[in-house]
Amino acid sequence: MRGRWGVRKVGKSVLLLTFVVAVGLLWMGVTAARADGPVTAAATEPAWRAVYWNNTTLSGQPAFFRDETELDHNWGLGSPDPAVNADNFSARWTRIVDVPAGRYRFSVTGDDGVRVFVNDELVLNGWWDHGVRTFTTERDLAAGQHEIRVEFYEHWGAAVVKFSLETVSTQPGPTPSATPTPTPTPPPEGYPPQPGPEEAAWTGAYFANEFLDDPATFVRQDAKIDFNWGAGSPGAGIPEDFFSVRWERKVYFSGGLWRFTTTTDDGVRLYIDGHLVLDKWQLQAATSHSVKVNLQEGVHVIRMEYFEHGGQAVAKLTWEPGAVLSGVGNLITCAPPNPPNYAWIKVYRKDPSTGEWYRAIPRGVGSIHPSGYIKIDGLPVNLAVYGPQGEPYWIERWIDGKLADSIGNTDRGEPEFRIRPNADNYTPWSCPR
Repeated sequence: MRGRWGVRKVGKSVLLLTFVVAVGLLWMGVTAARADGPVTAAATEPAWRAVYWNNTTLSGQPAFFRDETELDHNWGLGSPDPAVNADNFSARWTRIVDVPAGRYRFSVTGDDGVRVFVNDELVLNGWWDHGVRTFTTERDLAAGQHEIRVEFYEHWGAAVVKFSLETVSTQPGPTPSATPTPTPTPPPEGYPPQPGPEEAAWTGAYFANEFLDDPATFVRQDAKIDFNWGAGSPGAGIPEDFFSVRWERKVYFSGGLWRFTTTTDDGVRLYIDGHLVLDKWQLQAATSHSVKVNLQEGVHVIRMEYFEHGGQAVAKLTWEPGAVLSGVGNLITCAPPNPPNYAWIKVYRKDPSTGEWYRAIPRGVGSIHPSGYIKIDGLPVNLAVYGPQGEPYWIERWIDGKLADSIGNTDRGEPEFRIRPNADNYTPWSCPR
């Protein structure tokens, strides 16, 4: 696509992204980027990359995809496109925005479920059936590019989804001298401990609604989260259905990998030190979900959020120690230097429990070295699973909005690529230093 884009402020706060399209759209596939013309470094993408499915789970073969300059839809009882159902469909929009350092307000409106990710971190979550409802949060962003992802599903009835990004305040940033190497999240050594003593019980706030909307009906101390209320109520003032609970507690952990398991009917979210590590905020029968989290030795803040929609009510949380993550390796690779190019390296890991790839580094890594030389230090290696031969990684090189090289995605028939611990690991397209 060729066109021109701009970023401007309206009044005191609203950051608008504008774009004038000059030529039509060409898509390379669902997971690949658009075949755009050259884009200057540090640019906001001119449009949202939208993908639609004829199901509510964002899965399987997409119905269609397109570029959208605005994310502001009210389809009523209709459909986004003749190829998409009027009900029981879902969509995902992604876009890179380039902003100065500052505080920003994210707002999303949906009917039904909607959620927003910034650099793969969930920041807004309304992933359940509801009428038109707006969710808002504020986040501090560093200067530079950030990936925004909005996900939506429509169950039945009216279909609405809207997103806005507003500038709350900005601060001047230093003149960049080099492209920093992002730190993988979470860091290989695990989440650091939090201040304060360990607590003997959970502080549970109980709400007479499904949305954790204040005020709480009551707050009490629970010795453990191990409840099966059946068709009953947790306590006075709480209905048998349509209620929610938030538990929080400071717990001491020895350093290493820990497996956390929730069992709930219905939805659950689990946070550790403020990081969302498990998100199953959905209608479900009593179901167990597990996640492995690496923690440094010390006290950590555990928060579990739960809602009950109807029928049986179950809420449980357990944890147990797992293998200790140890070992890191380095990646040596190359991409045309920025400027004058717009090029970056994307790094993925595979979850050994699900076999699914995920972004090991939230943002792409570019180079300003004349040769395009890039060294990414400290990539984690799960020795408990893969041993000293190293962990499989998937590496992509993108140049001017197009996928130029890829290695390691064996699901697509590519050669295996491993990050060996305590070693420099070179991609086939590595450059001389």
